[in-house]
Amino acid sequence: MLFKKLISFVITALFLSIAAPLLAHDLPLGDSRWVFGSDTIVGCIDFKPTLFSEFKAIKDGHYDVYSISAEQLQQIATDIMQPYINKKLSITVNGKTYPVKVTKLTKNPINLYTLWVSVDNVSFNKTVNQVKIGYSLLFDESNNEHINLAFGYRSDVTGDALQRLFDLAHPDFQTTFDSKNQVWELSINGPAALAAVEDKTVTPAAGAESKGGAEAPETGKGGNRHYEKRYRGQHAAARPCSEKDGE
Repeated sequence: MLFKKLISFVITALFLSIAAPLLAHDLPLGDSRWVFGSDTIVGCIDFKPTLFSEFKAIKDGHYDVYSISAEQLQQIATDIMQPYINKKLSITVNGKTYPVKVTKLTKNPINLYTLWVSVDNVSFNKTVNQVKIGYSLLFDESNNEHINLAFGYRSDVTGDALQRLFDLAHPDFQTTFDSKNQVWELSINGPAALAAVEDKTVTPAAGAESKGGAEAPETGKGGNRHYEKRYRGQHAAARPCSEKDGE
């Protein structure tokens, strides 16, 4: 009897050890990076294939997310993702809502999709500028289980320099988008404030902070740090947001 119980325990433990990574792999997790420049905001949002396939138009269109061509990516970006972003993503600066443009959709060799969006001619003309990013992507499709880890940077770099920023730089601020935390509020210093910071020989990154004024990056409301640890541990080796992806 004792031997049977021991065997049962071992089998259960083995099953859990196998099932746990599989379940973690299928969690509706994503991440995004947001770069705040002098007069622009650039965002790249990553989706695993299983998550990308949850978009209604992708599912209804019977797309094979493991074999979408470059031509299809462009079509999806224009015909599917732009209308979706118009409804599900909003960016305001000092109370003014700016149009968010889908610039491209890319796919890397491991089928991780990256949606690039941008806001141009942003007016950061105040000493401290209030930015709000409203994110409600995939909440309906995932029954509110989707979580997106968002990282913010203050920079004007592009191309390879932007990729190095993502790979090597610590984010200036961060949050977690989920069904209960769909709005990220940020304070971005304007030119006058940045000039004052530079005069004091402090790096410009110190002049940007999430609401609440914490020096170290903070997670969003709800503090989903355990999701962040698990997700970044799985994907730390793959930083897909590169302007050269898919070109």
